Amino acid sequence: MQEDILDTGMTKRVDELGRIVIPKELRMSLGIECGDELEFLLDEENLILQKYVPGCIFCKNTEDLLWFHEQQVCRHCTQQLQQYIKY
Repeated sequence: MQEDILDTGMTKRVDELGRIVIPKELRMSLGIECGDELEFLLDEENLILQKYVPGCIFCKNTEDLLWFHEQQVCRHCTQQLQQYIKY
């Protein structure tokens, strides 16, 4: 297991529909509330479930975002697009 991952000692069984229940203690400590979106990340050995934070549609940056046609674009990518359009 990676050093920066905390082993909670909790396990949950997957039901017949593929569902699991996230323990209340974990939801509270991570600020996950009813209706929040979660995203699934995969590496070679692990499934990582984390609270979804929308970001730039190009680079996934979550800071300094602008809305454009219902999509978020960071200022850096906006500047790169402007340079691309000029050529």
